[in-house]
Amino acid sequence: MSVSDLIVRPLAEGDEAELLRIHRTPEVVRWWDEPSEGFPWDEPESTRFTIEVDGAVAGLIQFWEEPEPKYRHAGIDVFLDPALHGRGMGTEAVRRVVRHLIDDRGHHRITIDPATGNAAAVRAYERAGFRPVGISRRSERDSGGDGWHDSLLMELLAGEEARPVTSTLVVLERGVPVTFSFQDMLRYHGGGSPGGVAHAFKVMERALPLLDREAPPERREITVETAFGGPGARDGFELVTRAVSGDRYAIDAALERPERGRALERFVFRLGYRGRTVRLCARDGYVADELIDLARRPARTAQETARLDVLKREMAERVMASAAAEVYDATVPESGHRSS
Repeated sequence: MSVSDLIVRPLAEGDEAELLRIHRTPEVVRWWDEPSEGFPWDEPESTRFTIEVDGAVAGLIQFWEEPEPKYRHAGIDVFLDPALHGRGMGTEAVRRVVRHLIDDRGHHRITIDPATGNAAAVRAYERAGFRPVGISRRSERDSGGDGWHDSLLMELLAGEEARPVTSTLVVLERGVPVTFSFQDMLRYHGGGSPGGVAHAFKVMERALPLLDREAPPERREITVETAFGGPGARDGFELVTRAVSGDRYAIDAALERPERGRALERFVFRLGYRGRTVRLCARDGYVADELIDLARRPARTAQETARLDVLKREMAERVMASAAAEVYDATVPESGHRSS
């Protein structure tokens, strides 16, 4: 499923049970607290919408409005089923409500204030066009009421709203262009390792123009070697290049770079095409040590597995929100030249 399968509609009777289930998941309740009595009909001052994905209730998005003309603006809040995190759904829902508030409600300024610790939410709002403008210190109780945390003040002005990202990979199939999106790759893989899929997308987005500067490369002539053995990356490369089924894909431990630390040592790729090769290494900030530690643990508890799933989705969001050149350094070995 992709953002094209998403709709935002008015909250309706019959949505309650599924919204309560989503609200009570650990990833949501951590930031929203336990649902109040009467949820989701408990805030008449807010306008609430149900997010649907592929016909199923997937989350809630709401807005409130300051009616005083001198200070008129609107604010947004949103939560999404954790099973859909990392796929751009939250950002797309926010974009649509932003457009409604600007185009239909006449607002020029919209605010949102996620907890500073909710990094995935902050990135999602930035992709929708929101900008951080300040910190509200110790402004909100922690879940459970034991302490306080800071909130990040973010705002968006009319004209700054972001449009959906439509980046695609283009390769040739016997001279005919074929395009693939991140969502295409994610559907092909099945969703178990979205972070690996995202890395494969950014590796190819970075490398393909360097393999052939004149035209997209022929997909069935591309070779892929890597120290990273994740299934998400493997499936992403297979969909676009058919390198796995064509025996042009290899896991090579000799490519590991231990000096880069345990998080990055295996995120090394070498792609080849018609005698030209490009070597790519992931940059700092895109792979968490905690994710690597959990992924390499031979026996995980159910809680650890759930945490690993969250980290994979967060990595996918982090990677896909960035330009390929920000995620991967690329070097053409023949010249030793690092591409900018």
